Amino acid sequence: MALYDEFYARMLQSGAPYSIRCPLADMEKLVRRRNYREFMRRFKAVIGVVRNQNMCLFIEDDQKYFAGLFELWFKVMERPAFQFEGGDEMLFTCNGNITNLLAVTQHRNGDECIKKLIGHPENMAKLLLLYTPRSLLEIPVTPLFDANPMLASLWYACLWNWADTYVSPVVQRNYEYFLNFADNRFEPFDSDLICGYFRCTYVDNVRDRVLKRVFNQAVRRYCAGVQIANRPNPRSIAVVSAYWNGQHAVYRAFAPYVEELARHYDLTLINMAPPGRAKPETGLFKRVLDIEASPAKINVSSLVENDFQLAYFPDVGMSQESVYLANLRLAPIQCMGTGHPVSSASVYMDYFISGAEVETPDRPEENYDERLVLLPGLSVHPIKPKYVPSRPPPSNDFIVNCPWMHMKNNHRMTLMLKRILDQASRPVVFSIYPGCAATSNSSFMATIQDFSTILPSSAFVVQPDLPYDEYMRRQELGRFALHSYPFGGGTTAVDALILGKPLVVMRGRHEYNRYPAALLKRLGLEELIADSLEQWVGICVRLINDEAYLADVARRVGEVDLDAGIFRLADASGLRRAFDHLIKYDAVLRGDRDRKPVCID
Repeated sequence: MALYDEFYARMLQSGAPYSIRCPLADMEKLVRRRNYREFMRRFKAVIGVVRNQNMCLFIEDDQKYFAGLFELWFKVMERPAFQFEGGDEMLFTCNGNITNLLAVTQHRNGDECIKKLIGHPENMAKLLLLYTPRSLLEIPVTPLFDANPMLASLWYACLWNWADTYVSPVVQRNYEYFLNFADNRFEPFDSDLICGYFRCTYVDNVRDRVLKRVFNQAVRRYCAGVQIANRPNPRSIAVVSAYWNGQHAVYRAFAPYVEELARHYDLTLINMAPPGRAKPETGLFKRVLDIEASPAKINVSSLVENDFQLAYFPDVGMSQESVYLANLRLAPIQCMGTGHPVSSASVYMDYFISGAEVETPDRPEENYDERLVLLPGLSVHPIKPKYVPSRPPPSNDFIVNCPWMHMKNNHRMTLMLKRILDQASRPVVFSIYPGCAATSNSSFMATIQDFSTILPSSAFVVQPDLPYDEYMRRQELGRFALHSYPFGGGTTAVDALILGKPLVVMRGRHEYNRYPAALLKRLGLEELIADSLEQWVGICVRLINDEAYLADVARRVGEVDLDAGIFRLADASGLRRAFDHLIKYDAVLRGDRDRKPVCID
């Protein structure tokens, strides 16, 4: 292990091409001599460095190097004499890097190796490591859980992080297939389940709760020994978040609500942010309790005895810790917000807090396991960004902004972009902003490659992860913005409006594809709301082809009074009044068989 540590450290410090850091000739020699353990130590070191340094682009001979390295890796995996040992499981957590690098070599995936391993039970760990969302093969999942539930659980938890966009039809199809096999034998120990819990909605927003219920059941089994001693104080409310910092969308969406709560209740922040993340904003809280967690365990000792009357989770599903705590009964009343506006599917989450202007009040059970509570107005109360537009001169290119977080880029919407191009009377460049995932998991090159199979390379640019001000400056070069579907966006909609950019949205039946439409409706810009993808394409094409119309719409967007329309503080008391109501009438509401939304006047 010391040799591996020293080798890894030297590689990490080196700025040389990988062919010099870890020469293929040395790796070939290890394979010829059947020194498979040393080969794997060095292979893991290479992948660990790739992961640590967030490789975005191949330089010099990197592409040829990794093609050769994977060729050797396949040879080792095919040898019966090589079997995984302790420590090799780290490859499952790093396999997003392997999957994405393979995708941009001639190998594309590990299918040829899988064909040589399948049918041999002793090769199950190898097979699972190679069976990724980019595979063209289809392997039944249930027998994997029959054979080894622990290993299958590790694979099933990790695979949701092995591709970062769903632009490829292969990736989209495979994740839909994996979602069909949410096995009740799944166990969360020593695995990071947050990726599947969070990402399943982007794969299939109708069946996502099936997977969430399986994960929730597994978490409750795992936490069965935790006993919470709650002595509720009617004035005590806990706010449970991993993202309560000033730059994050969660804070920007809910801070005015919490500020109003602080005037009437004693607030405790249950801070789940890990070390290294931006420090939370703590000024509104009387207490701050820090929760430490890893994929394998969570320390809830500071919560075992508490006085919370109500626990408020603004962002269930955005952190591993939030999933664990959402499956504990911390307080008699537990509510969630729209930080990630999707049902938790947890039996311990009682109410989903949203907005009357956003939701469709009929059949809420289609979207939520929780009982829906409707505040007056919108489902969030956004903070006005501090960014001041610079109004640069128009770009020579006709740029259309697509501020779509990586998972919002899917195959169907990319086909819609192609339809827009086909109907446009001028060249268009779609500027795509996938955020931090553009550089994580070495996915930047694979993402560009996936787009280029559908769109001409001259018609899109995938932006790197950018600081907020630079992200806004680049969006100022766009003529208008598009929102993705089925998962739209809240903060990105506000960003577009701050910049005075027309925003074309597709309205559906979920909060996350209705909130941007509710913003536009409130501001008198309903002509930018589509109720079908055909209409969505039509609005975009008109804005591109009719310069006078685009100028008129942009003028009207620029004249909108956003302070009065969406930043007004009069709406900020809604959440506090909802909690007043729930604390007073919770017992009555629980006995009510009518699951209609609770409407707050």
